[in-house]
Amino acid sequence: MKAPLHLPGSLADTGSQRRQAAARRLWRRRLLRAASVLLAVALVWAAMALLNEAEGDLRQVRATDPSHAVTANA
Repeated sequence: MKAPLHLPGSLADTGSQRRQAAARRLWRRRLLRAASVLLAVALVWAAMALLNEAEGDLRQVRATDPSHAVTANA
């Protein structure tokens, strides 16, 4: 006896459900990767801004520090 060409009911939808689930997983993976990249870029940008601010503060402290001026002239 030959197998039927079309499976009845829910058995026929199993392949399409698997494809839909795979497509959802693919989109989730892509979105997670994009979010990770954006988070990494934001963290690097924030660290650079923080270091730039700290460098500016350090220059200001060195400019007003009298002991730094003495050692620079000596």
